[in-house]
Amino acid sequence: MKKVLFLLLSSFLVLAACGNQEESKSDDKKAAQSSDKKSDKNDKQSDNQKDDNNDNANDQANASDNANKADNVTTEQTTNENDSQNKALTKEEITQQMKNGVNVNGMVDADGDTWYQAPGNGDVVGYTKPDGTQCTVGGCVTPEQQEKMKETQNNEEQSDQTDDVNAEINAAKTEDEQVEALRKKYNGGLSSAELQTKTAIEQGYYDGDNADEVYQKIEEREADIASGKYDQYKNK
Repeated sequence: MKKVLFLLLSSFLVLAACGNQEESKSDDKKAAQSSDKKSDKNDKQSDNQKDDNNDNANDQANASDNANKADNVTTEQTTNENDSQNKALTKEEITQQMKNGVNVNGMVDADGDTWYQAPGNGDVVGYTKPDGTQCTVGGCVTPEQQEKMKETQNNEEQSDQTDDVNAEINAAKTEDEQVEALRKKYNGGLSSAELQTKTAIEQGYYDGDNADEVYQKIEEREADIASGKYDQYKNK
């Protein structure tokens, strides 16, 4: 009987041990599965976070690229506008501006020619080339031609002045008026006749009884000239 009880007790203990072992294995398996699920979840969260970070980085990069493109477009537009403003006009464009009422005086065209126009949008319009050639509606005149024209004009003016002075000398009613006209004609100095008379008196071949009186008057006129009385008639 005791043997039977011992066998039963032994069998019960073995079954209990086996049951505890199976339960422990089941718990370990559940814990492992739970750990695997947490690891998978963490991995997914990490991957999602990486994807979000990558998306944010891409968005920032795209935004930066768009901003740079916009800046480049703005810079290019500004450069084009400045180039357009600084670009010299052609002669045709300047002529059109003049027709529109714009005074073109001082403008420099694309050929480097400087335009001039009378004040108040006057009709006197032309341009001067870099070499000094002046051009108007009547044609172009080189610097050499301008110099010749100037000399001719000066000669004509002097001729006109001489004619006027001769007429003034002939029209003089007093000695002072005559002397004034002579100073004007001879650029503030003695006339050729006065110089010849003075020389003739000094060398003794003056034909006249009033040599001393005439000589004295000539010396007085020389003194007036030396004092600057007729400086306004001297060549400037």
